[in-house]
Formats: sequence, C-alpha cells, structure tokens
Amino acid sequence: IKERKLYFSMMTTNGSLLTPSNWERLKKDHVTGYQITLDGLERTHDSQRKGRNGEPTWQTIVNNLRYFRNCVKTNTMNIAIRTNITKDIYDQRKEYLDFLKREFGQDRRFHFFFHLAQDWGNIDSEIKKSFCGTDEFYEVIRCAAECGLPLNIHDMFMRPGARICFAAKKNAFLITSDGAIRKCSGHLYKPYNYLGNIDNPNKLDEKNTKFWSSMNKKEPKECLDCKKLPLCYGLVCPAYHGPITETCGYDQSQMEKMITALYGKEEKNE
Repeated sequence: IKERKLYFSMMTTNGSLLTPSNWERLKKDHVTGYQITLDGLERTHDSQRKGRNGEPTWQTIVNNLRYFRNCVKTNTMNIAIRTNITKDIYDQRKEYLDFLKREFGQDRRFHFFFHLAQDWGNIDSEIKKSFCGTDEFYEVIRCAAECGLPLNIHDMFMRPGARICFAAKKNAFLITSDGAIRKCSGHLYKPYNYLGNIDNPNKLDEKNTKFWSSMNKKEPKECLDCKKLPLCYGLVCPAYHGPITETCGYDQSQMEKMITALYGKEEKNE
C-alpha cells in the first residue's frame, strides 16, 4: 500500500496580495482556509486598516474576494471574513451586513466571524475611544443571524472540543513569515514558542516541543464538575499562569447571550 501524506493549511492574511495568480498558486499548494479582515464599509475600513504607507486597502481586498467568488472554481477552499467591531461599524451594521450578504453571502465557501476590537498592546489611547462593548457585539451577531449570514464559526465555538486551542493538537503547527515553526499565535515571538524552521523540519527543539505537549493532559479536578467541560476537556495552556477557570472560554452568561443572538429565544411550552 502506498503511503499518502494528507494535510491542509490555513492562512491569516489582510488579503491585499491575493491576486489571480496567487489564488491559483495557493490552491495548488493545498492552502484551503483563509481568514481575511474587512472592518466595515470602505470609509471605516480604510480609517482602521491602512496599508503600509497609509494607503487605502478596502477596494483592493474586496476586488480580490470578488475574483475568488467569480473565477476560482473549487469547493475545497473556504474564506472566513473577519470583522473587528468598533463603534463606527456598530453604527453602520445594517448597511455593512447587507453588503456582506449581497456580495458574498450566497457563496457557501464564505463564512463570517465577528470579534470586538481590543487592545492587543501598543494601542494609542485615542483609538481605544472607538471600542464598544459586549452588548453591541451581540447585537451585531443577532442582526447577522437575522439577515441570514453563515455564522457557523460562532456556532462551532459551543460544540465539544471547540475551545481547545490548536496549539494543544500534536499535528498542528504555525508557520510565520520568517519560516519559523511555532505553536501559538498569541505568544508568537516568545522563546518557548519556537520549535524550529521549515528548512529543517525534522529537527525540532526538544525542550519547547515537550513544553507544548504538556497541554495534552487529563482534566484538572476543578474542571470535572464544570458544565462546560466538553468545550475544552480541561486542557490548559502551559503558557497561562492564571486560574484554570479563566482559560475555558465563554462564561455561562456569555454562552447564553451567544445562543440567544444566534438562534433567538426559545418559546416556552405552556
């Protein structure tokens, strides 16, 4: 029997270089999943996500997505359009969601993911003034669900194993632009997150590999009585030093809000 090596890969990209030739090249290289950010309609996006030299990027990204929609013939590639919710995007949510549905909502290869804009470090205090809260976030989710956008990414977060970080999986690796093999996107350039380089993939750092494998362990005692255990199976990130209960994703109230936003309130039988 001939041995077959099966793999798939995903890419997080701003989408500006996804030209027709690059789409075809990535298709041949088995890059099947993409996360591409659109932060609202053109004016809002271009104020939040400028190019390297301050140039607008929205039109380029949208044109590249339209090319994929119209010209890339495959059912194995999927695109998650991510939007980081700010006050401006919340205020234009109806127009923006209508745009997403009109342009990409009819193509089953497109999915939609929403996240609150947050401070990931080194953010100007003026930018923080544009942040909004969880109530606005869930309202956007509700509106998106009502208008029929595919929100299966949010739905999957509430299924068994959904809150297990990909770094916990022995067959999952992260390749950064410098060719480094890493495990975690949150602790990207920490020394313990470097395993090796794609130029020599058979020689991985033994100490760091062992560090990440420590995530694969049995449920801690404090997790066994938790109703949310199936979400994470008690796997705790070895790089996290806070309470275990803070690592398992949604708290109970957040889960209820997400379920209500996605599916509406259940009717009570009288």
